[in-house]
Amino acid sequence: MPGTTAETTGPEILGVVKVEFQHIGQADFSVQATMVGDGLASQTLTRTGALSFTQGARGSFTGPDHVRYLYGQLNVNNTGPARSNLTLLGINAKVTGGFRSLGDTSLAAASRANGEPLTALEARKVLPLHRRDLIGGAVQVVDAQADFQAYPETAITPAIANFMAGSPYNGYAFPFGFVARSKTNASTRLVPSGTAAGTVTLAFRYPDEDPNSTSDDLNSFTWYGLVTSDTENRETADPFETDTVRACAAAQTLYGGAATVVAATLRNLPPTNCGRTNTTAQDVYTVRTSGRPGSPTTKVPDLTIAPSAGTDVVVFNDVNPFIDGAAYSNPNNTTLVQNLVNYTPVSGIRASSKTVWMEFGHGTFCQGYCSAPYLSTMKSIITSQGYTVQDIASATLPVIPQSVKVIFLWNPLTNFTVAEINALKAFSSEGGRIVFIGEWDGFYGTGISVENAFLINMGAVMRNTGGAVDCNYNTEPGTSLRPSQITAGLTNLTVACASVIAPGPDDFIFLYDQSNTLPLAGVARINTTPIATVVSASLKPQALASLAAPALNPASPSGY
Repeated sequence: MPGTTAETTGPEILGVVKVEFQHIGQADFSVQATMVGDGLASQTLTRTGALSFTQGARGSFTGPDHVRYLYGQLNVNNTGPARSNLTLLGINAKVTGGFRSLGDTSLAAASRANGEPLTALEARKVLPLHRRDLIGGAVQVVDAQADFQAYPETAITPAIANFMAGSPYNGYAFPFGFVARSKTNASTRLVPSGTAAGTVTLAFRYPDEDPNSTSDDLNSFTWYGLVTSDTENRETADPFETDTVRACAAAQTLYGGAATVVAATLRNLPPTNCGRTNTTAQDVYTVRTSGRPGSPTTKVPDLTIAPSAGTDVVVFNDVNPFIDGAAYSNPNNTTLVQNLVNYTPVSGIRASSKTVWMEFGHGTFCQGYCSAPYLSTMKSIITSQGYTVQDIASATLPVIPQSVKVIFLWNPLTNFTVAEINALKAFSSEGGRIVFIGEWDGFYGTGISVENAFLINMGAVMRNTGGAVDCNYNTEPGTSLRPSQITAGLTNLTVACASVIAPGPDDFIFLYDQSNTLPLAGVARINTTPIATVVSASLKPQALASLAAPALNPASPSGY
């Protein structure tokens, strides 16, 4: 994608490719790709004939992590000039009378083995990544086929944006795709002229939701990519790689054991100096895609993991970042509050709404420290952004008017009803943001069960596991933050005694503790389909810290 070198001319747009994955996991599994020029600008049509794709190797398997992995390798036939960084960018489109992407994804026409179509929410679970295989019983990246590429948002240039908006595709391009490489030299992204001169591997993962059944497995889907070419190589990391040993081996091999390894911010990969002396511990890229060493790099989590606002619940298991007092001596906490209300939903009627609810019903535990009088600073920050703040203290959730954009749920102690859960699901589907404020187990007690029941009823996998982390007021460093809309502009964040989150496979953690290992706040992906019954608050948290610790005060959310 364009950068310092390529921005003078911008990327060359070569057409759109339709990739069909059919009968995944079966003997007749096929991956077919077709250049589709219908409706493209005339100057693009003259170039599409130079490119075509034929089926290569393909495969799929279920890993020991209960995740399904699949890949399709395509041969690139190029009868035109050599192409540098030939990229298949994922696109979202709504073609009149033609294909329509599922929700805000790059998938279309996806279905399960039992014939049921995937919903837009389910399509979000099909995530792009480097090719995986089972190697030695472990799910590992295949080095020579690591073609997944993430880009900064700015890589989607005006030329690309204008093409997508003005063409019959009537959509937009995502900042990720798959990059072709030479068939004879995997270390270069220059695809020469010739038959099968290049190769590109498209790979995806999705959760095996029912390991005891194959009827719910993904059977087929169509993926559309905008084909571009430019002159700047980049490197990327696979967001799901967690093998530090493998990461270090890749970094040291590719960079000659240099004292400074490539920096990145990868979920679940602890900082390391890869066994080198006189180096600073840091995260490292796990796999380097084809391209020369020293090429510009890009961070992955903000592009491929962090979800767009909407159809989720933001979970903080700590009230202290928000209540009056020490937290606001840190300007980052002010920015956090601003970010929570100043977001743009992917879609929905609440994008321009200007009311924020502070919900204190459901027997809230916020009778003291986190009650309405202790939120004056937070409220003034929100109102300064042009919003109106309303306290809601009724026993049950009132009807949510269209003017409401964000709802904060403060330490509820009683379950939400079916009607309330369904109302909140509808609110979220309309672009509203729900922020659940929990707490550490010594302070919140049985409220953790209420929190977990709420998440279950909302269709989320994330759980509050209890514990007391970084008690008294502590500032989590920038290394404990993950890029997302919620953390934009933050260099650190002040907390005080947070409980630990167990994320689901589709959840995103944006705040870790000082050790950068324990997740403290994140975004839980939910299911907006209404429910008929609710799960009661019967879950028992698994405390990660002793409640008998003499230094902790169960009457205080800060633990002191």
